[in-house]
Amino acid sequence: MEATITRFNFTLLNKEAAAELAKHVGLRRDWMRVKKSEIISMLSSFPVERLLAACREMPDFFDEEDIDNLTADVPEDELKEMAAEEEAPATAPAPEAPAKNTLAALIAATPAARAATPAPAAPAAPAAPDVGTVAALLAQLLATGTKSLNPDDVREIVGPMLDEQAGRLGDVCREVIAEAVKGIPPKEIRITIGDMTHNVSGVQHKHFERLLKMCAARGYDGHRLNVWMFGPPGTGKTTAARNVAKAVGLPFHCNGSLASKYELIGFIDAHGVCHNPEFRKAWEHGGVYLFDEIDGSDPKAVVAFNAALANGIMAFPDGMVERHADCVVIAAANTTGLGATAEFNGRLKLDAATLDRFMFLEWPIDEALERVLVPAHMAGWVEIVQGFRRKVARAGVRGVMVTPRATLYGASLLAAGMSIDEVKAAVLRKGMNDDQWAALA
Repeated sequence: MEATITRFNFTLLNKEAAAELAKHVGLRRDWMRVKKSEIISMLSSFPVERLLAACREMPDFFDEEDIDNLTADVPEDELKEMAAEEEAPATAPAPEAPAKNTLAALIAATPAARAATPAPAAPAAPAAPDVGTVAALLAQLLATGTKSLNPDDVREIVGPMLDEQAGRLGDVCREVIAEAVKGIPPKEIRITIGDMTHNVSGVQHKHFERLLKMCAARGYDGHRLNVWMFGPPGTGKTTAARNVAKAVGLPFHCNGSLASKYELIGFIDAHGVCHNPEFRKAWEHGGVYLFDEIDGSDPKAVVAFNAALANGIMAFPDGMVERHADCVVIAAANTTGLGATAEFNGRLKLDAATLDRFMFLEWPIDEALERVLVPAHMAGWVEIVQGFRRKVARAGVRGVMVTPRATLYGASLLAAGMSIDEVKAAVLRKGMNDDQWAALA
């Protein structure tokens, strides 16, 4: 009797079903920009059982009859021939030495990969993605154009596959990825302001490009528009404002929450000396001014902002001063200024006229950025934090926040020699009661 191997029948999937299936097995990507053939190539790395289980979770796309038709028995000899055809060169023989930046060269150059790569064996039912599969996927991605490929995109796609293989080959795959993305230029953001073009490279928050464009925009009066960034603590709002200043070549100024308008406009002391705060410096001479924790400020103090932000002229203790053409105002907050919430019960409701002076930009947690902020060997800790964050969200626990600071602080404590349980208690449990912790942990 001829031996057969069960394979998943991808020919029955349209692009929408393939994209939904990819989401259900944990692949994260902007699927609108990915061809169906590429999605199927990624899915083919997963075991048939895993794909069928995901299909059963998608009743809107597949019923039981569909699921029965999604597998096909392929003779083992035919499978060998298919594999040989896929591995054979399409035109000319392979070069004697692999190109420097190909995945084959990277794997060959990686000691752990050489040690872990098994000897050729007879085909068997796929169990989990291996080094070769991940390398092939990366090679395909890199071939699409390294200049526009963001290394985070590679990690987003391949990461879930590595998680399933973390025991035997996961470390090798991570090493291959780390080597591969070294050859990919970081995503570059280009913004034109007036006659000058500014380039920003390096790892940034996923909404940084949007923030930069908002800060570069000008109103009808020629002044910069004002931006209100709101989101959880620890998401890098202050860092983003500083990076805006670096990107456009302007000095950076900031202050925290205000209790008095004089912290904003300054004052003249008993000796007749005018003391100018950070806001005055940016207003008069240009620069990026960050009003941090604006929703924690006295609303009466913030109202002093109103005339300045709308009219481009401000009354300071020593006279009227017009707004500099390159004064960029950014307000950072945890709320939208409409008052306290369960998580931020110390926030105050600000005047509607103040809020009307701003464009609003939500600044959520960027988990891709969070992953690259800690060393690669701390990847397991990042997964723990992000998994716990999802548990808190699903459970609807009020007043508990798991921000990227838990990732950063925990990585530092682990590096200092603390146990994983001690670190969890310090940065995840914090003040939770026993019932809350038992339900989540």
